Amino acid sequence: MYVIAGSRFGNRVLKKTWQSGTDPRVSSAGAYFDDQTLHNFARDFMAALTDYYPTDIAAVINSARATFRTFADAAESLQEKEALGI
Repeated sequence: MYVIAGSRFGNRVLKKTWQSGTDPRVSSAGAYFDDQTLHNFARDFMAALTDYYPTDIAAVINSARATFRTFADAAESLQEKEALGI
C-alpha cells in the first residue's frame, strides 16, 4: 500500500516539472497529474504509517519491495505474452 500511496506524493514533484515543460506530449498528461482520487487515502495512510515507524521500518521496506516485485513480474509476464503473440 505504501507504494501506491507514496506515488501520490511523488506525483506532486512530477507535476511541478510537468508544468514547467514545453513539450505538448507532456502537457497532455494533465489528467493524471491533476487526479486527486487517492489524495486523501495517501495522506491518511502516511499518517497511519507514522504509528509504526521506526519500530517496524524493515517490514515497510520489505512490503514495498514485494509490491514493486509484483508489478515487475506482471510487466514481465505481459512482455512474454506479447512476444508469443498471446
